[in-house]
Amino acid sequence: PSRSSAQASTQYGAVLDNKKRVLKDEERGILTKGKDQHIVAPQPHATRATILFGVLLYAFCSGSLLLTNKLAMHLMPHASFLLLCQFLTATLVAQVLAIANPGLGIEGLQWEKVKPFSAACFVFFVCLLTNTEALKTVNV
Repeated sequence: PSRSSAQASTQYGAVLDNKKRVLKDEERGILTKGKDQHIVAPQPHATRATILFGVLLYAFCSGSLLLTNKLAMHLMPHASFLLLCQFLTATLVAQVLAIANPGLGIEGLQWEKVKPFSAACFVFFVCLLTNTEALKTVNV
């Protein structure tokens, strides 16, 4: 059966209105797919000052971490033990935060989730180990 031009234009108009509504919803942070609605956080627009502050903060953190690790390697020249201490401290802080504020949503480790990332974690560890070993001979 063929549709009349009035039906087709009405249906086409409804599609356009629906697309406009979806675009407006996306601006507010709501993505609509069929009957389901998924709420997502709206993307904030960073100002130039915010970006500059983030870059400077990142540079400060990177520099202070480099100097701290250089000092630690000078006092205790065992890179693997130093990394073990850092990993255990990070784990302890994460556990304390999970207990102190359960609303943060910090999950315990589950093998189903750990297994896919284990190779990447190993490569990351090897990179950290070689970089920490390099701090023994590099001037900072």
